[in-house]
Amino acid sequence: KCGLTAGDAEAHKKPVHFSSECGGGVCGYACHDARYCPSCAGGNCKCLARLPPGAPCGLKSNRPPQYSNYECTSGKCLFACDAISDSCADCNHGKCSCR
Repeated sequence: KCGLTAGDAEAHKKPVHFSSECGGGVCGYACHDARYCPSCAGGNCKCLARLPPGAPCGLKSNRPPQYSNYECTSGKCLFACDAISDSCADCNHGKCSCR
């Protein structure tokens, strides 16, 4: 986990601010509550490896892809599902991939 220091977690809303805690990886969202997850406070973030194009991103984040761009070496995490036939509200279950 990363961003566990409550004071820092509230001051820095983006998980990427805590990437120095991840030994070469990045700090990303792992929200316990999909409806409310404003920061890393309360254990809402975890260390992740940087991902190549084509790899699924935002897994178990409970967030849409724009919150997982920093996971991808390309800087782009996008939906990989059809909004008409799939529930594309978040990246859980492989619904997003690095481009």
